[in-house]
Amino acid sequence: MQNETRRRFLKLIPAGYAALRSQPVSAGELDARLQRVLADTIAVDMHTHSKAEGLFSGKPVTQDDIQGAMKRAGLAAVSLTYAVDGPLMGHSAAAAGTRSNLARDPQPGEMYANHLKALAWMDHLVSSGAVSRALNFGDLCDSHQQGRPVIIQDAEGADFLEGHLERVKELYRRGTRILQLVHYASNPIGDFQTGPEEHRGLTQFGRDVVKECNKVGIVVDVAHSTFETVEGVAGVCSRPFILSHTAVKGSRAQGSSGAEGFRGGMASLTARQVTPDHARLIAANGGVIGVWHLFANARDFVAGIKEFVDIVGIDHVGIGTDMGVQALNTMWPDESYGLIPTVINEMLENGFSGEDCRKVVGGNFCRVFQKCTEGVGSEIHGGLRHAKSPEGNERTTRSE
Repeated sequence: MQNETRRRFLKLIPAGYAALRSQPVSAGELDARLQRVLADTIAVDMHTHSKAEGLFSGKPVTQDDIQGAMKRAGLAAVSLTYAVDGPLMGHSAAAAGTRSNLARDPQPGEMYANHLKALAWMDHLVSSGAVSRALNFGDLCDSHQQGRPVIIQDAEGADFLEGHLERVKELYRRGTRILQLVHYASNPIGDFQTGPEEHRGLTQFGRDVVKECNKVGIVVDVAHSTFETVEGVAGVCSRPFILSHTAVKGSRAQGSSGAEGFRGGMASLTARQVTPDHARLIAANGGVIGVWHLFANARDFVAGIKEFVDIVGIDHVGIGTDMGVQALNTMWPDESYGLIPTVINEMLENGFSGEDCRKVVGGNFCRVFQKCTEGVGSEIHGGLRHAKSPEGNERTTRSE
């Protein structure tokens, strides 16, 4: 970790402790080690959703819906995503005759239209004061120091690009900092784990998209991508990338947990897990793999973390629950403290050091986020700018 980055982390200790004290957890309930870890950690969930009914309907989301839930979870930031194929997903496997794993294949221009609606919804979240965006690592540090949880804007599935590379730059201008290449729709970028292998990996357009993301300052996410597609990304990506939410293939810790409610059942759940070689592709490039929530309890979740640590090492594992922000603190029956304190407590009880915990619950992702977003994209930063509020704090606004 660079000296400047380390200094930023050290400055967060008093504010982090204050944030902990604002949680509905008394000091007596948490041992000293847990308090120390919480105090100087920028905790990040690498992949979350908001209430699905709000995204495309325009239903308002309140500050407590997101910031309140994040504070209760002990999170400094969440990657808040939207799936542009969401209106076509349904709850089962692909309909007969479709190329996508959806109720029907999208019409030309449909995904882009959904994408614009989702961006407008994200803009409304910010303008209404429900939440603020973090555009780079410095924003994460500043907001955490102030005890103000933030979102990192994320798009799940790059289907809306529809062959238009210039839309990557547009995406950056609108505040998005993470782009997942594929989801459940067939697109011209690469293949996804639960669909037909049309491209046998990353396409030339996909390579161009990855390079453009590296250039402008967007983190590439290879969740849902096939092994061959990830191989292609690893071969062309000049910056670390992430796989935001998954589990080890055949995870003993997960077993069949979550399969009953998983879209496509156990077969799809297994298809979405990754082999050790798949995981090593992300780690070899300096990236991070997020462990999803689909475990019976927090103890098993931490065992799922350990499965990845044993394969790729502690520096390449994070948390990507793939849950709605509002449900983060009610996922497991033993989630007594809220998400992050519960996970840290379980990790400490199972032999992880405090530094291990810091890395997994946020430090590893922060390293990647910093390398991907700082020192790039300044020439196109005109879409969003930082301005001083009357109180002297920075706020993000749209420039004309």
